[in-house]
Amino acid sequence: MKPTTSTKAPASGSRGTALGSSDRNRAVYIDILRIFACYFVIFNHTSTRGFLRYAIYPAGSLHWIASFFFATFCKTVPLFFMISGGLLLGKDESFSKTFRRSVKILIDIVLFSLFYYWLESRYAGTAFSLKDTFRTMLSEAYWQLWYLYAYIAFILSLPIMRKIVRSLDEKTSMYVLVLAFLYLGIIPIAEAFFSVNLCSWLKPGWLTPDIFIYPVTGYIIENKLRITKRMVCQCWVLVLLCFILSSFCEYYLGVRNEKYVQSFMLVNNLTIYITAKYVFGKKEFNNKTYRILTEIGADTYGIYLLHIVFLRKLPIALHAWEAIENLGFFGVFISCACVFILAGALTWLLRRIPIIRKLF
Repeated sequence: MKPTTSTKAPASGSRGTALGSSDRNRAVYIDILRIFACYFVIFNHTSTRGFLRYAIYPAGSLHWIASFFFATFCKTVPLFFMISGGLLLGKDESFSKTFRRSVKILIDIVLFSLFYYWLESRYAGTAFSLKDTFRTMLSEAYWQLWYLYAYIAFILSLPIMRKIVRSLDEKTSMYVLVLAFLYLGIIPIAEAFFSVNLCSWLKPGWLTPDIFIYPVTGYIIENKLRITKRMVCQCWVLVLLCFILSSFCEYYLGVRNEKYVQSFMLVNNLTIYITAKYVFGKKEFNNKTYRILTEIGADTYGIYLLHIVFLRKLPIALHAWEAIENLGFFGVFISCACVFILAGALTWLLRRIPIIRKLF
């Protein structure tokens, strides 16, 4: 079977979440993006073992620069929102079908929140309260599962956003990206650097990154941009300039500030997306490679849900990761790959069990 570059397929499974898919007739570059993004989500959750490792190095050293680069580069969750926007905003479907997409996500929120809060209480040696856990789930997300909450908000906004994006022409699409770059990148980093806050009334509140900007960016990439080699090169130059600006601010102030790490996520993820589409969008894969990529891509949602168990919770795994990571900075990339494989293998097995597979 030859892969298609069509973007009309559901974003994942039968419900359309961006982190995986069971549909085999879709663009393989989408699965490559999912795999890439999922791996770096794992790296993003390594804390001082990898993600925040730059904080332990002398500012300006080669290790500090390399570590800070990966800290800024690993913020790949926006890719999942972009994929969802690219695949779902252009679809014609009823309100009920759109909203049914959120049912599986809601079930996953409940079940996996209960699981992780139970696991936390078990390790802490405290009593697990079902009532208190449900109250907590309503007021805040278990830290790793915030994406699911945001994704439901995105699904609820889909009918309105579809009307908006269909009126976009090429010029207006570029204006959206420039405006997002200004308000999500330049202004936050300027506020942090100069220790001032721009009046909130000057900031368009509807420019919500996860629910609006990133999905609309994905739609623009899939439907409005004619991607060229020159465009890809220009975007990578912009990524380099943004990294230099972020690292300069971090070095100059000499303190860790999340705004410097996160300010240019839009630029980084947009560049990764268009690069994958340009490089792999028209590439024909043989049947074996196609099946492997689409299967791993289908497992990424489960890997996202389960990876914390292997990354942080299992003592035997933690000892193994510690030994690997003590070999040097890049050891954490090996441990992240191991976590990806273990969580992927478990997901692959669970997706073959009736009823349980509906969770993934």
